[in-house]
Amino acid sequence: MSESVRLETIAAGTAIIGVDGVPIGTVEAANHGAIRVSGHEVPAAAIESVTADGVHLHLAKTAFETHQDHTR
Repeated sequence: MSESVRLETIAAGTAIIGVDGVPIGTVEAANHGAIRVSGHEVPAAAIESVTADGVHLHLAKTAFETHQDHTR
């Protein structure tokens, strides 16, 4: 992730997009260390980029869902 991006500037409702281009959900909240998506914290290290289209993750939607299943 670009170090110039401040996560706390990402608005709730911003689209979250997997590395495969498939939408994952939307940002519920953001702070300086992580964003919250579907009730889970996503660390800044998992963010590839932030564009006008949304927040792009290093994970595909299926990998994100699999990780969620293991943390419940």
